[in-house]
Amino acid sequence: MQCLLAPTRQDIDEAHAKGRWLDVGISGTNWVAIRGWRKLLWASLITTSIPLHLFYNSVIFPVTAANEYAAFAVTQTFSKGQPFNVTGRDSIESVAHELQANASLGHLKRIERSDCINIYSNNLLSQYSNVLLVTNLTESAWSPDINPLGRSTSRASGSAFDYFVHYPNRPDNMISLQDINWQCDDAGGSIAPCTSNTNPWLFEYCLSELCPTTFNASVQYCLAQETEQYCTIETSLETLIVVIVFNGLKALCFVFAVRKKEFEPLVTLGDAISSFLSHPDHFTSRLGTLSADEVYKKLLIPGRRRYELSLLKESSSRWKNEKMSWFSGASPYRWGLTIVLGLSCWMAGLPLFYSNYLDTVQPSLASLWASGFGYISPQSLINSTQNLPVICNVLVSNAPQLLISFVYVSLNSLLTCLLTSREFANFSHKRSGLRVTAPSGKYQRSTFWLSLPYRFSIPLLGSSILLHWSLSQALFLAEVKVLNLDGTLDNSNTINCVGFSRLGLLMLLLAGAVMLLALLIPGCLRYPKGVPVVQTCSLAISAACHPLPDKKDEAMQLLKYGVIGIDEDGKERVGFSSSPVRPLMDGQCYV
Repeated sequence: MQCLLAPTRQDIDEAHAKGRWLDVGISGTNWVAIRGWRKLLWASLITTSIPLHLFYNSVIFPVTAANEYAAFAVTQTFSKGQPFNVTGRDSIESVAHELQANASLGHLKRIERSDCINIYSNNLLSQYSNVLLVTNLTESAWSPDINPLGRSTSRASGSAFDYFVHYPNRPDNMISLQDINWQCDDAGGSIAPCTSNTNPWLFEYCLSELCPTTFNASVQYCLAQETEQYCTIETSLETLIVVIVFNGLKALCFVFAVRKKEFEPLVTLGDAISSFLSHPDHFTSRLGTLSADEVYKKLLIPGRRRYELSLLKESSSRWKNEKMSWFSGASPYRWGLTIVLGLSCWMAGLPLFYSNYLDTVQPSLASLWASGFGYISPQSLINSTQNLPVICNVLVSNAPQLLISFVYVSLNSLLTCLLTSREFANFSHKRSGLRVTAPSGKYQRSTFWLSLPYRFSIPLLGSSILLHWSLSQALFLAEVKVLNLDGTLDNSNTINCVGFSRLGLLMLLLAGAVMLLALLIPGCLRYPKGVPVVQTCSLAISAACHPLPDKKDEAMQLLKYGVIGIDEDGKERVGFSSSPVRPLMDGQCYV
């Protein structure tokens, strides 16, 4: 894409003639000036990238299962075959008899009371299903007339005197803990938070229908039915087709771009310098030490990216021989855009993490780490997305990926400006050949990178990969299948929603903070003295590329920037030369 938007020499000449300039080495800023198939191809690559950002991470997604289960409050004689009576759903009675048989054979796992509360407080339970809540009622206290007190939804008596059914996906289609309040202290009609209940686990009951006297039954332990955990990875065929189609279209764009050879873009700074030295631009002659800052601040017509040629010709600022900060290597607009975009994305995630972190039962780093990446739990599912179509959840979970890409492109462009200025400035103290895309002669160098050296581009790319991966763990498409009381799959109650990972969001915020803080590093660096800061401005680069008339093929030689000789009117000329040059002096005027 950078090659497609890189200007040709014809594009630059036309822009300069119209009082405009173009950028060298930055993609996305020259699209107004380019024409024809390049603009169409660049727009096609942008368009095909958007669906990939929105769908790619949801091609493969995690699927887990949650058990629907029944919890029976029973006497200690229940496992010995004492009679009971439960009515309701057709499967309730069969489940109760199955549990009674398994309890008598010792096939149920005993779980202590506190552990039972913690395990069954999980709304999406997959390791255990139906459970017996064994109370302190012994054989001597048993009566066939034992009934729960004031619970109209329960229809049980005898040794199994109360029961509750938990639905992972309730009829109102919302994930909730409301139907696991049987774990709370039921005595006296008050319900304490289930997951923090430290009171005795009590159920009220009476021994006759009129209930002249009420009694409390305390849960001693649980007998739980273990199940095989269901966890798998599934693929969305529709999403996969979208990704394949747009990847195919993008590949066709690449093939078409490679086969088009009738244009020669000025991709690197060396390409631009080589072109201007071989064919000097008369629009920028005698502009001397013109810098990008002078173009942006002094000669720019307000509200338009244009300059007045007469103002440029009349400009004769004296040279200030000082080391410029790297902050001057990019325009205030580019710095502001990058910082505002990065901070906005980072600050949008901060309150989301903070609010969800406080929602945990016991907020701590240990609980945060234990929550894991991409783990599906009741706390990790966003209820408001459960009623949305799957395609909407895909877009919700992946839309922030576009913002991360915008931040990456902005950072890439900013670094390109800073390092292009540094590459230009290095010619003031070190003689070197030009780094071009198609080298010729003895001293020109080829390049494996366009504008960012590997020591900058690899960390930047690695940071981008880390941000995208962390975001894919912070927000992800999740699916929970519901298993009925008998263990069969209930496809009609499948839960599709957006999952949320606090640990993933924390890593995303930390990585983003490091990248934003890294922007302060340029404040500690300085460009060498004796050279203007040109950034990526074609006008400033061209102004430094006017060799003396007797110099031929300068672009093929080892070059250095400085005072190259005396002009015809007796003024000192600055620029690139293969001959010895003198450093610029403070307070002098140059052409």
